[in-house]
Amino acid sequence: MKQGHESVLLPSLHARRNVFIALTALVFVSAMTYLLWQIHAVDGQRRALAMDQFREDTVRMAGDLEFFFFERHNDIETLSESRPIEVYFENAALGMSARYGLLASSQEVATHFGKTLQDRRIGGRQVFEAFVLLDQSGTVVAQADASSPGDGQGGYIPEPGRWPDRRQVHEDGFQWTIVDSKGVGYPVVIMS
Repeated sequence: MKQGHESVLLPSLHARRNVFIALTALVFVSAMTYLLWQIHAVDGQRRALAMDQFREDTVRMAGDLEFFFFERHNDIETLSESRPIEVYFENAALGMSARYGLLASSQEVATHFGKTLQDRRIGGRQVFEAFVLLDQSGTVVAQADASSPGDGQGGYIPEPGRWPDRRQVHEDGFQWTIVDSKGVGYPVVIMS
């Protein structure tokens, strides 16, 4: 009878062990599923936070750029309304020739351009590369660039034939043209 009793116990012991192994496997699989779900949820939150941070950074940088270009626009507007430029055009309207004062006015404008180039800096670097003043015919009146500020000889000036049609892009009354010329490492902005 002992042998029969042992045979009844053995299947019961094997069944219990199989149930225990199945339950352990089920708990393990459930724990792994829960951990994977948690990792996925945390990763989703991390991505959402990163996207929010990206949006905030983009809005801040757009505001910084808007302010930068607003200030540059004001710089150009202030420069265009400066007294040396007004004097040049007053003298031109009076019919002065280069020999009788117009050349001196042109040199004053170039000197003023050079001073403005030197004064406008951000982080120790110049903001503008060059300034050029053209008359209605496209003739250079005065110019200055970073390498030769105020001497009236420097600066890159694209030929007027390469300019696209000008268009008003702001309600300030100025016409803006952007010329992206070969051989120059930066676009040239022409305001008239």
